[in-house]
Amino acid sequence: MRDSDSTPTSNQESDPERTGGIYAPPRRRSVRRDSDDSKPGIFSRLTGRHRLDEIREARYEPYTYESNEQNLKWTAIAMGVWCLAIVWLALTDFSNSNRYQDWVDDGITDIPPTADIGQQIESARAYAQRVGGEEFRCAFLGLSVSSDECPNGEMDAILVSDFVEDSGAICANTEEYTPEIVEEVPDDEAVTTGLQTSEPVTICTAVWSSYALLTFAEQVGLDCPSVDAIVNSISSTVSEYPDCDAAFSYAEDFQASQDRSRLIWLLSIFLIVVVAFPYLSLLHRASRNLLPLKSEGQKHLPEWSVLHHFIPICNFFRPGQVLSELYKGSDPDVTTDEPTAWKSAGKVRVIVYLWWILWVAGWIFNPITVPRFVNAQTLPELIDANDLLILSDVLLIFLGIVALLMLRQLHVWQEMRFSRIGLITVTPPLPEDPLAVALRQQEEKQRQKDEKDKRRGR
Repeated sequence: MRDSDSTPTSNQESDPERTGGIYAPPRRRSVRRDSDDSKPGIFSRLTGRHRLDEIREARYEPYTYESNEQNLKWTAIAMGVWCLAIVWLALTDFSNSNRYQDWVDDGITDIPPTADIGQQIESARAYAQRVGGEEFRCAFLGLSVSSDECPNGEMDAILVSDFVEDSGAICANTEEYTPEIVEEVPDDEAVTTGLQTSEPVTICTAVWSSYALLTFAEQVGLDCPSVDAIVNSISSTVSEYPDCDAAFSYAEDFQASQDRSRLIWLLSIFLIVVVAFPYLSLLHRASRNLLPLKSEGQKHLPEWSVLHHFIPICNFFRPGQVLSELYKGSDPDVTTDEPTAWKSAGKVRVIVYLWWILWVAGWIFNPITVPRFVNAQTLPELIDANDLLILSDVLLIFLGIVALLMLRQLHVWQEMRFSRIGLITVTPPLPEDPLAVALRQQEEKQRQKDEKDKRRGR
């Protein structure tokens, strides 16, 4: 904790021509050592490591007020792009809800299978060739076309399906992708045929995807008679079973809609990392500015104003406390004669509390937690879950907008207070030796004990 009795050292008086007004702070002097002529590389600049090195070197050196104007601009740009990504996510979730509602209106209330059947068929083809030999190299091509390897086109899907069943590779259930051995065979024979009883067989997923489609088709009233019909429908360009094609189309559309939402959400998470750099840099600099603004005795040091965002549980309430302290210490209406007057006289704008509420709500109610809260089993339940996802998207959009307005107000307050105080140079107090702190506490306890014994002696 910063010693509240440490007083900034003023090396020069306020000079209006030197400060150049509110939005023209003094140029920051270099904190690199004179002997260090090396320049940071591209990777160091992208990751911000060179900036962290500079901050670490200048941690206890004298410094002056530094404007956050550039950090605020970069934060606004990054935050704006992130908000646009969340808007895109909300529109995608809204489109998914409308698509699912159309299916419900058509009488479909069951959720289609979500497996990526195309990729699983490729795994099945590889397994069939590995176990059945070269004659199965043309199994599960996906298209009935000729090639150098398969001049006669794709192998008959019915034959492939029969091979799968005869090989004993049909899984016992959809939860555990492990092969069920129909007949007991010696271990050496299992190795020669390629059936590893202790490892999952990749073809099981493809087989069970076909069964899942068959079950879905039966539940929604589609005339899809068998797994062979589904395999034939998937593997051929012309199918004899249009209802099997319809079941597969539902599965494809559902998978595509879920993948779109998932990809946009992953993009937004990446953008959160991008936003974090200018945002946390702004908070760190704003916290360092309290001393040059004659606000001493802050509880949350600049380093902790950043670290609090990464500590579980603490990141629910500490960032709000940090912002409240920064607002109080930056209040331009608080007197500068008393360095600690800001603790009692400093004001916190309502927007800080609003941001704090949205911050905590965003951690609890977001596109990651909503699906866990709502375990949808039917399409109507999935539509309700999608509506909650849209609300969580809107919440995140408001969080970004309010955060940007809050940071802008903090920057304006610090610039106004700086224009009143002018340019001064301060020297941060050095950290206390833990041993000295422990000894002082021990001496204080002993002193209190002696006083207590003395009072009893009277």
